[in-house]
Amino acid sequence: MKKLIALMLALVMLLCFAACGGEKADKGDKNSEDPAEITGETFDAGNFTVLVPTDWKAFPVADMWSDEENAVDPDQVNVVKGGESEFDTLTKPVIQIVHYEPDSMINPSPDFYDDVTTVDAFKAGELSWEGFATVDFSGNAMTLIWTTNAAGHGFQATVFANSEDAKIAVTDADVLAVLGSVANK
Repeated sequence: MKKLIALMLALVMLLCFAACGGEKADKGDKNSEDPAEITGETFDAGNFTVLVPTDWKAFPVADMWSDEENAVDPDQVNVVKGGESEFDTLTKPVIQIVHYEPDSMINPSPDFYDDVTTVDAFKAGELSWEGFATVDFSGNAMTLIWTTNAAGHGFQATVFANSEDAKIAVTDADVLAVLGSVANK
């Protein structure tokens, strides 16, 4: 029963992500910066680490399959631009990152989405990412991308790009810095 409730809460959270969005552009244009110049702190998710730029915040994701109270999934994190509280994962631009052990990642299929556009493969740090852009259930921009590192570990990132007061894109220097920093432990 506990796992069913956790799954339902996760679905509600996904729908809330989809419901949030706006068209205002981000006030601080990071496109002109070099991703290598982006500063921040390294967040330890458990099985991987990721750079959290200054003015961003990382929030662990609850492990809905654990029987432990308040267990955190060591393979997931939400990195939120302008985040201050966990509620901001519902109202601000988010990069949701999921880690996979070697040979266990299944790439998302564009067949399950409408308005799909292929994202040209790009490099962030030493990682080569590929994927597609689409819209979520409420029509807001969303990008699903994935990579596999030299050790065979897979990473998927879902970029929820729009919020009421900010917008991000995979080409932004701070987003590229986050994506280029993911590393298994």
